[in-house]
Amino acid sequence: MSQAGRQVNLPELNNKASAAVIQLREALEVGHRLFNWLADQTDADLSAIGLSDAGEIYKMRRSAEDLEKLFNVWEGRALVSPAYDFRQITEKLPALD
Repeated sequence: MSQAGRQVNLPELNNKASAAVIQLREALEVGHRLFNWLADQTDADLSAIGLSDAGEIYKMRRSAEDLEKLFNVWEGRALVSPAYDFRQITEKLPALD
């Protein structure tokens, strides 16, 4: 296998594949912790830290629910049927509007 004209060896390929899996797992764990943290917060708590209205709070909670769905699929605790476009997470986050 070559990458931009450069040969890639097996140890390098294994390292890249391992790093990708570790980064994905770590990102999903962050989303899982966010979901759990948000579940413990009231709307008033979230307003106090700067989410300005009920719509933003709703979007944040729905985004965290999507992250939790993806985490549960990763963990093998859930299946998604019918197919679900997890890219919607970014559309729901107020900061990414």
